Amino acid sequence: MDSLAAFTRMIEDRRPEEIVVESVSVVKARSKRQEEGVAESSPREGTRDSNSLFVLDLTRSPDDKAFQFSVSPATFLRAVIEVFEKGVVQMGDVPQPEKLVLPHLFKSQPKHVLASVNLDERRVQEYRRRIEEAITFYVPHLDRFLALFDKYLEILQLKPEETVKEIEQKTNGSAASDQLKQMAEDFFRREASLLDEIPDSTTIGAFCLNCCDIKRFLAQKLHAVGNLILDVIAQRFRDQCTQTLDQFRGFYATLKKRPKNIEELTEMKTFIGDIPAKLERLAFDIKMNLHTFAILEEFKYKLYVEDHNLRWKMFGSPLETLTLMAETEKSLEKDRQVFLEELLTQQAEFEETIKDLEGIVSSFSQYSDMSKLDEISENVLSVNARIELSVQSAKLHNAREMLFGKPATDYSRVHQLKKDFAPFSTLWLTAAEWQRSKVQWHKGPFEEIEAGAMEKQVYGGIKQLHKVIRTLKEKGFENVSSRAESVLHELEEFAPLVPLIVALRNEGMRERHWEKVSEAVGSRIGPGTDAFRLCTLLDLKISDFSEVIVATGELAAREHLIEKERSSLTCSESIL
Repeated sequence: MDSLAAFTRMIEDRRPEEIVVESVSVVKARSKRQEEGVAESSPREGTRDSNSLFVLDLTRSPDDKAFQFSVSPATFLRAVIEVFEKGVVQMGDVPQPEKLVLPHLFKSQPKHVLASVNLDERRVQEYRRRIEEAITFYVPHLDRFLALFDKYLEILQLKPEETVKEIEQKTNGSAASDQLKQMAEDFFRREASLLDEIPDSTTIGAFCLNCCDIKRFLAQKLHAVGNLILDVIAQRFRDQCTQTLDQFRGFYATLKKRPKNIEELTEMKTFIGDIPAKLERLAFDIKMNLHTFAILEEFKYKLYVEDHNLRWKMFGSPLETLTLMAETEKSLEKDRQVFLEELLTQQAEFEETIKDLEGIVSSFSQYSDMSKLDEISENVLSVNARIELSVQSAKLHNAREMLFGKPATDYSRVHQLKKDFAPFSTLWLTAAEWQRSKVQWHKGPFEEIEAGAMEKQVYGGIKQLHKVIRTLKEKGFENVSSRAESVLHELEEFAPLVPLIVALRNEGMRERHWEKVSEAVGSRIGPGTDAFRLCTLLDLKISDFSEVIVATGELAAREHLIEKERSSLTCSESIL
């Protein structure tokens, strides 16, 4: 019975008269032997109080949503009662020592045990009740201590990667580095504060509460967020440095190009003139990037050799640009002189080209042999190309003279050449085209005649030749104008057939329309008939039936238009 009393006193003696849980680091208790004052029971260095009997670890729930003890206080109560009861039961099974000391004298005697108490005795029940009461006393204080950790729930539930990703998305602009720095400092400050607030362990009477693991876990989360923010700052430093250096690389690439002509040289000078203003804008970016680098150094962030190289490369880029710019300007002055000499040479050669073209254009007043039409038309095309090239060259030379600051040379002779050659060009090209088309229209399949193109060629040719003949006569080129009149006469003779051909080539012509035309002409004509050519139709004297043919063609066109509109309407209705 004395051992039960001692066991009970061991637990009761550790029970304070009063416990005040002020914070996770301050737990005050007044023991029975302390009538005055209070004693603080909160070891700071992880040393367990000698009065504590039980150790509880403060941990987190599996889903990181709440704090909890490794074992609930109720379980401790059951464990202590079980130890008490098991001790009572086992005390009743202790054998008498005589048989153990002199076994040969007590071989045949039954087992004798020492006298002991049992669980049903009143005093045993009283000790049990006192132990249960002593342990139960701690439950509300333990719950109170656990509840104080609710203020750390935000940290417990913190997801560093997601938190930093959200911070990164919201933080932009020129002040972003300072904002991120402030946030990193806040998290590191919270980490230090947490390590100071939460003790390694705290004693509440018979219970020693171990907080080492949970304190380390929470601190690591805050530290992780701070480090990840520094990673963001470092990555932004690298990205921004790369962007800035890319602009300088663009400067270098452009400045190292050698201009091929005065136009490119002028563009290069304009580019060089803009560089100082661009450098001023880049100076701000460089300053911000260097400031970001200083922030990382302030935190003693681990920077690689490449990061230091980026900083120094960026720092020296403006001077490198200005040096290269000065070298390029010297080179451009030499190039300018070379291009000026080239221009003078080209202009001298161009003057010879103009004289040659003037002689060629003048010689066309002697061309009158229609049997050489193909050869003449090819020469015309060649001369047209040379004149057009000369017009462009004149514009180019004048433009380059302006870039060199020289007065523009008068190249009006080139434009006069183009004007003087225009009548000859129109005549011989119109004649050659008419010669080819005439044969094709008369002897080729009638179905292959493009009526619209024919109409444009014939009427357009007549109009142009009238103008050509007037110009040639004004200049006294009678021999050439007579050839133009000959071609004009052929076109005007053919012109009355155009409406007939347009009518017969109408896409609305159907079998009934061809039958009507055939009936008027007195002979079967139309697609599928033998020798369906224009020459055959002319032999049938279709021009004598022009009114019927044109009227039939117009009727076919109207009917075709109605059919198309009806088909379109039917298609729309089916879709609806």
